[in-house]
Amino acid sequence: MNLKTQFTLTAFAVFSALAVNQLQADDTHKDQENSNIVTIIGSKHAAKDVPGSAVVVDVEQIEEMKYSDATKMLQQLPGVYIQQEDGLGLRPNIGLRGTPTERSSHITLMEDGVLIAPAPYAASSAYYFPTFDRIAGIEVLKGAASIKHGPFTVGGAINFLTRQIADEAEGQFKLGFGQDGEQQIYGYYTDSSENFGYLIEANKHLYDGFKTIAGSNNDTGFDKEDYVAKLRFNSDATANTYQQFDLKLQHSEEDSAQTYLGLSDADYTVNPHRLYAVTQLDNFIGEHDQITASYYLDFNNGFDAKVTAYRNKTKRNWFKLAKLDGQSLTNVVNSLNENDANAAYFQAILDGGDTTVGALTIRDNNREYLSRGIQFDFSYEFEFGKIQHELVFGARLHKDEEDRLQRDGKYTQTNGIVTVSESGEWGNAGNRVQSAEAKSYYIQDTIKLGDWTLTPGVRFEDVDLKRVDWADRSRATLVNEPRENSVSEILPGIGALWSLNDKTSILVGVNKGFAPPGNKTGDQAEESLNYEFGVRLNEGKFNTEVIGFVNDYDNILGECSLANGCEEDLQGDKTNGGKAKTQGIELSLQGEFAEHWPMRFAYTYTDSNFERSFDSDAWGQVTTGDSIPYIPENQAQFSFGYDNGQWQLLSAIHYVDGVCTKAACTEFLKTDDLLVVDLSAEYQMNEFTSFFATIDNLFAEDGIAGRQPYGARPVKDRHARVGIIFNF
Repeated sequence: MNLKTQFTLTAFAVFSALAVNQLQADDTHKDQENSNIVTIIGSKHAAKDVPGSAVVVDVEQIEEMKYSDATKMLQQLPGVYIQQEDGLGLRPNIGLRGTPTERSSHITLMEDGVLIAPAPYAASSAYYFPTFDRIAGIEVLKGAASIKHGPFTVGGAINFLTRQIADEAEGQFKLGFGQDGEQQIYGYYTDSSENFGYLIEANKHLYDGFKTIAGSNNDTGFDKEDYVAKLRFNSDATANTYQQFDLKLQHSEEDSAQTYLGLSDADYTVNPHRLYAVTQLDNFIGEHDQITASYYLDFNNGFDAKVTAYRNKTKRNWFKLAKLDGQSLTNVVNSLNENDANAAYFQAILDGGDTTVGALTIRDNNREYLSRGIQFDFSYEFEFGKIQHELVFGARLHKDEEDRLQRDGKYTQTNGIVTVSESGEWGNAGNRVQSAEAKSYYIQDTIKLGDWTLTPGVRFEDVDLKRVDWADRSRATLVNEPRENSVSEILPGIGALWSLNDKTSILVGVNKGFAPPGNKTGDQAEESLNYEFGVRLNEGKFNTEVIGFVNDYDNILGECSLANGCEEDLQGDKTNGGKAKTQGIELSLQGEFAEHWPMRFAYTYTDSNFERSFDSDAWGQVTTGDSIPYIPENQAQFSFGYDNGQWQLLSAIHYVDGVCTKAACTEFLKTDDLLVVDLSAEYQMNEFTSFFATIDNLFAEDGIAGRQPYGARPVKDRHARVGIIFNF
């Protein structure tokens, strides 16, 4: 059955169900405030009742530290791992419960309940990420609780919530200024009438960067802008059948002077915040456009339905150094670290020395992504005897693709200046389209009986993948026969929550984990069995949660990429890693240890290892027992401060163990232990105006935070910022 037929039948079934249930509607009033259904959990209070790992970060918590980097916020949550790269969080590398972190390609990323990665099935690397300045909430689901939100169900799902249309007129205007030329302007305004509401939002963020390029005055920061418009049309709140239509339009642009080339260890020791002269032209340009339209109905008889259509289009061209004298940048950095016979030659060129004509290969990594689909979500609440049920079920029909049209140009460095020698022909460094069609279905029942809550459910993923390589820019001739692969998986799971009393509950869950395979025939899906067991305690001023987890992989997937040294024709290919295991403990504690003195503590212990030996492009040479790269054994975060409603003084302390960046974990494949302290202060002058100041990385931690792509990389240097917020 083709996708069009599937869509027709599904749509027919949906609207048939709506027509039948509309006849059964009663006169119960609808609470209009509950109709903004873009969440996957709801409130922090609702998270406590989830039979599985569920975390909600609300807008108040996000605004405490005034972060513009999503990874700084996510590091405060247990079971979330961050692979540092640019120190700015432009393209975060996020893992959950031991999943590989690179480009967040092994977790389900959503914005307002809709898949947000540029091509989540065909090319899951997240080269687009929501601008964190406009995010008003975060939801994280792990384990059995994430079964509704695929396709990636090994680690779980992260849903970023944007600002919603308010019931009454309100707005905000924020100005921020910081070191290294940082400037930010943000504003929004929203209002509603009985049957209509709207929101407009804009953000402009400039930053020169905390690094310097040897022999150059070029910036190393970014110029980002982001615009959102939302409209809501709704029936009267007292209607027998409440109806609501929502439209969201979003556009963002990014121009950032970012490179793939880090530093040798020797150069890092001298100055961790420098970049080599040969990277002076490296630059990322990206655009993203999103349209979502949703139609919601509440029949006031326990049944509601929502249909959401979405379209995400992403364009990016990362113009960056790819080779030096025909050598990969991996080989160049290795040469410097090992001080071999070519080290002095490479060092001279990296520092601005003259090259032969065309010795530098700089690649236009030009790609376009398109992701679109329609999803149906239904909920029916009913009682059967003394048993309460909330039955949720849904479907998603989805298509996405990545279109690569790249070129390698030849460049020459003379007197420290890089100039073009030959631009190159488009397509000489990649000319292909990867695509996917996916059909997903889920059903889950939340069953409440006395002190017990059970959530049995099942998800079904049916994915067809394809890759076509073209021999010419006109795309008239194929290089070879298209590659095709497909997979269908049934993914059951169940969670249970036992409330011992008003203060204590026990949770347990098990689910089958899944991630889509590559498009090469014979590629296997990622599969695992995931287990969790935990305790929640609510002791008045403090809430505590301890969860143990095991992700037992039958097959773990790695991805070959430019960042780990793969050649163009292999990039995007998946590696079947076979058996592996991650297991650990997540601890969170939050509350007040005295009046006006809030605190939070999060800790994660993780033991991860491969359970067979093999060689791969993604992880290098793997030996049984090696750790999975970029998964720290210990990480902890402690936040505390003073908040009396007028003055707010807060601190955030984050510690993370050094990690192996490749499975072999030799001398130059490790990062350092890191301890980063951030401070934030805010003074509420009156009802409408407040002033804030922040310092990130107070003690200027400069240990090696990452080694991919190509060399040692730091966290962001000490950075101070001040600003003013007007609310109206």
